[in-house]
Amino acid sequence: MSDKILHIRFSNAKLFVKDPRTKDFVATIGGYKKRVDRVNGNFIEPITTHQISNMLHVLMGERPVPSFRKVLYPRVENIFNIASNGYLKIDTPTEIVKRKDNEVTQFLKEVTILNKSAWNSWAKPNTIQWFKIEKYFGKELFDIFVFKMSRAIGYKVNSKSFMNLLNIVNRFENGLFDDVLKFLGENKKTPIINFLTKNIADISEITKNYKTLGETIVKGIDNVNFLSGDIYLPIKNEDILKLKTNSATILDGGLASIVEIIDIDNFYLSDLVGCSKIGDISGEKY
Repeated sequence: MSDKILHIRFSNAKLFVKDPRTKDFVATIGGYKKRVDRVNGNFIEPITTHQISNMLHVLMGERPVPSFRKVLYPRVENIFNIASNGYLKIDTPTEIVKRKDNEVTQFLKEVTILNKSAWNSWAKPNTIQWFKIEKYFGKELFDIFVFKMSRAIGYKVNSKSFMNLLNIVNRFENGLFDDVLKFLGENKKTPIINFLTKNIADISEITKNYKTLGETIVKGIDNVNFLSGDIYLPIKNEDILKLKTNSATILDGGLASIVEIIDIDNFYLSDLVGCSKIGDISGEKY
């Protein structure tokens, strides 16, 4: 018999729903693979016993157990049982979406910033500067390139914008840049050759090179459900004494905080209106 009810309120818990259109990659056992190809990497239900149990593990000073990868330590069964006997209410607004054959109720989606690059995150700038070209070549080859280009064109080329050299080979008489092109070919600088010989150049051929620090877009965006709600956990006095902190996270970055500890005699069934028994929530994965 439980002595108290542990009331926890959570907010802004980000739920990333599996999207069949995503081209994102994730780290799994055996290496990287497309997120869409990851088998059993999501729960069908938004929040299950497993996430609540992990949150409670943290509140009690224990290590949470990942749901989608293997670890060498087991979960604390008593904590898992406390979570299973609790109740969950999600109060995030929903909407009805019409599908081809039926209607589906789903949480409202919002756009969030991701602290990771998009799958194709190479920056594609419209211009490029000399300091990046120097990084791309390295000091020794860069000096040779500047010397040969300056000799061919008749002035110190790096005194003006590098963009002035776009398609320059085709703007001057044949053979003027043969020595430069030979030098670039011998040193495997095909992106520079393309820049000098094409009217429209893909500058990212240069900027995504590791020597130029691999210019990437370091932030991404995605659609996500921000979930908020309440959790009620029947708990014994002896387990209350195990609580080490009053807040933890749930899902991705959601803040879960202890609101109050209610005496069992002051808690009524009417307080559970709109709640689901956590142990009855499906743990099926897809």
